[in-house]
Amino acid sequence: MRHLFETLDVQTNGPKSYSGNFGKALLTCETLPVTTFEIIDGELPKTDRRDLSKDQMYLLEISQALRLVNCSDELARRSPGTLSHSR
Repeated sequence: MRHLFETLDVQTNGPKSYSGNFGKALLTCETLPVTTFEIIDGELPKTDRRDLSKDQMYLLEISQALRLVNCSDELARRSPGTLSHSR
């Protein structure tokens, strides 16, 4: 996920923080109201979940919830915690 954030945000303050517009928006993203969105057709790749990191599993579960337009209460309550930076 670090590569994705670096591509979108470019600037970092260290291994656990991002200082660009995207990083600053992440600080308050959980307080923003839910908005409507347009469904984009697509298939998620078939993946062996045992090969995924905790961050990757979380992203996959969010993607599946968005695709199905159904988010479980457990996923909605889950806190993503701090970003993990694989090397």
